[in-house]
Amino acid sequence: MRLVTSHLNTDLDGLASMVAARRLVDAALEFVLPGSMDPSCRRVWDDLGEALGPIVPTRAVLRRLEQGEPLDQLIIVDTARRKRLGPLGRLFDDARQVEIWDTHGGKADGPLKPLPDAGATVSPMVLQIAEQGQTPTPAEAGLFLLGIHCDTGHLRYAGTTPIDHQAAGQCLMWGADLGWLERYLPDGLDVTQLRLMSRMVASMARVDTGDSWVALMALELDARVPALSVLLGQLRVGEGWPAAIVLVAEDRRISVIGRSDGALDVGALCRRLGGGGHPEAASAALRGVSLIEARARVVAALQSSRRSLTAATMASRTVFSLPMDATIADANDTLHRYRINALPLRDAEGTIAGVLSRREIDEAIRHGLSSAAAGALSVGPPTTVPPDADVDVVRRALLEGPSRLLVVGTLQEALGVITRSTVFRAEALDPPLSNPVRPPAPTALWKRAETLFGAAALDVADLGTVAAEAGVRALLIGGCVRDLLLKRPSNDIDVVVVGDAPALATAAARRFGGDVHVHPEFGTAHWLSPRGNALDLASARTESYARPGALPSVEVGDLRQDFYRRDFTINMMAMGISPEERGRLVDPFYGLSDLRAGTLRVVHGLSFDDDPTRAWRAARFAARFDFRLAPGTAALMQQALRRGVLESVTDERLGAELHRIFLEDRTAEAVRLLREWGLLRRIHPRLETDRGLLQRLTATQQAWAALQDEAPAALPDAGEALWIALGWSIPPKDRQTTQRLVAGARGRIRRWVEGPDRVRKALRALDRTDSRGAHADALHKLEPAELVAAAARDDVLETVRWWLSEGRAIRPAVDGHQLMAAGVPRGPELGRALGAARRAAMDGADADTQLDAALRSAGVR
Repeated sequence: MRLVTSHLNTDLDGLASMVAARRLVDAALEFVLPGSMDPSCRRVWDDLGEALGPIVPTRAVLRRLEQGEPLDQLIIVDTARRKRLGPLGRLFDDARQVEIWDTHGGKADGPLKPLPDAGATVSPMVLQIAEQGQTPTPAEAGLFLLGIHCDTGHLRYAGTTPIDHQAAGQCLMWGADLGWLERYLPDGLDVTQLRLMSRMVASMARVDTGDSWVALMALELDARVPALSVLLGQLRVGEGWPAAIVLVAEDRRISVIGRSDGALDVGALCRRLGGGGHPEAASAALRGVSLIEARARVVAALQSSRRSLTAATMASRTVFSLPMDATIADANDTLHRYRINALPLRDAEGTIAGVLSRREIDEAIRHGLSSAAAGALSVGPPTTVPPDADVDVVRRALLEGPSRLLVVGTLQEALGVITRSTVFRAEALDPPLSNPVRPPAPTALWKRAETLFGAAALDVADLGTVAAEAGVRALLIGGCVRDLLLKRPSNDIDVVVVGDAPALATAAARRFGGDVHVHPEFGTAHWLSPRGNALDLASARTESYARPGALPSVEVGDLRQDFYRRDFTINMMAMGISPEERGRLVDPFYGLSDLRAGTLRVVHGLSFDDDPTRAWRAARFAARFDFRLAPGTAALMQQALRRGVLESVTDERLGAELHRIFLEDRTAEAVRLLREWGLLRRIHPRLETDRGLLQRLTATQQAWAALQDEAPAALPDAGEALWIALGWSIPPKDRQTTQRLVAGARGRIRRWVEGPDRVRKALRALDRTDSRGAHADALHKLEPAELVAAAARDDVLETVRWWLSEGRAIRPAVDGHQLMAAGVPRGPELGRALGAARRAAMDGADADTQLDAALRSAGVR
């Protein structure tokens, strides 16, 4: 077997080079591709495939190898890296002879065929074909011409050489049709493409690279867009940008596409990201990450610099470390717990004497050294930098130092640490996913807080004053900041303290009065001010998860780590409350942009693995605010669902999230989203196909609202009735086995397990008669939540309303003593007689008629 192949997402240069290799080497070479073709290449192949020869499926090639057929020769074109061959990368080891044909530079993973410099790999191959005196078919010549024009930007890229021009001319001499360029590589744009270009421009952020700069953009797409790389190239040229990179969030990956005039080698950039290409055009794919994480990786790869940054401003002030004699297993747990990539080690005096990277720890574990002392593997202490070192000094220290971590300050007194990733994730360095929305001015935002929070704003200001005097930073955080930006009132005022929250709450209560309850073991406190306002304070925290679905382990961290543990960017904002920063918005993940765009976005690829309940929370927020999931976030959710991660959440935690959904105004919309995302089957498969579910939930909420005027004190919250509506189509035995969903709340298990059947029985009784007395008999056995569930049926609402407002207060004119005096014996007969009297009273009968009905019922008359 002799094969020729190219890179993943094969483009026209790759396909053309494969055909050219067959011409130059041997007509018996078989074509095989590691994956799909790009859209332009696919269109050409659909039209010309029969004239060029078949492509052998990857599975067929691998099966032939497994059956023992030898691979005598493997020719790889248009890439030099085995990792760009996807599933065919293993052929490097199976082939007796490997030969690589590529003109795009960079490291080669095998023997590289000497080729002259050219913008397209196929260009020197075309000239070699001509030197051999061969005459390709017009179809082959046309494909070669397309490959040349595709990889040289119609012979306009800076990397284009005379060889590319000569090869293009040779193709025309062989009969290549110039019309194919317009047909397969059109320069014109349709309306959809123009809109995409506009979206890219709107998302553009400039990233300096020292000698030049890059236009960094982001797109979130619900469906794949053909020839997006061509649009990017045209946009870069039209705008006069030296280089342009777009991050595209698609179904299961983030695509990175780069185009350049040569000032920035986008091929080298994409190779660092696991992709490839040449200096003017390249691409890469990142999987299992969010768009925000992908952006951070690109910025890190660009290694941009900002002289305004110093080591002190970039450093993470919380230094997580272990003793030198801690085990490798302990070090591994610490890395995962705090999501860090390098770990300082301290000696007996507390001095940082060593450091281990994630890679070193992984290698040690792989070699069976989990129980070894961490210090034994460290080559020495990390490099230190002074707090005022600028970013160039920091970068140089990282590149030249022995480890991936720097200590700010001294090894004896570390003020913080810096890793390679933190250099490029510093707040001042990260470009936004789109042009950031300008936040309200601090004075305007604080004035809005005073309006919406009322007297509570005075307590917040007092707390900020005490924090400033104590030298700690305190900020409003999370939902109250989100609601403030949406101009919505908020009942929960949460304060994050970069320091000791219980101590701050105690100081505030000591100075201004009120009651304070502290939980030092959790770093939290609750201050009830003299004005009667409740403020919850918590020290900035970080959290880790032992496994998907588990409750988090929470420990003290810094502000950025506290942001990072939260669910969505719209909840990852804070507002200063101390006098010097009162009203200033802190928004490191551009939550305000997502808030204005109506988008829910997670910030890292394992967000749903860390806390699967975020999927249900997403439905709640999306319904409440009429937001949509960012495509990248939707893809991460579905990946977690396919891996079974979302199944790991306990019934108790899932039930708590569902009840929060039931307390929303738009419960049915949230449940619709849960069904759309494939999450309802986690509760029961019947809910996926229950056509009446959404209407039943809506009707139940409407019934609850309608009945509030009649007896608000007698009714529970709407959620209790909605549990009955949810369980309506689930078989009783399955409600019994899932009762842990509703554990904890008094009476909720009974409502979940028995409620639907009790309501059905009452509805059947109501349908049998128009008698008020009979209706009362059916309804008086139902508890309040069941009454609401029954009233969800339109024709029953007025009956339930009557029962709550009048019926339940009606008493018969006769009592047990009168009935026994008239000859009714104690026991069941007396009970039946009293029931008959009550029904008669409900129907409006006078005392004599009630007595007569009672006696007839007991068989006395």
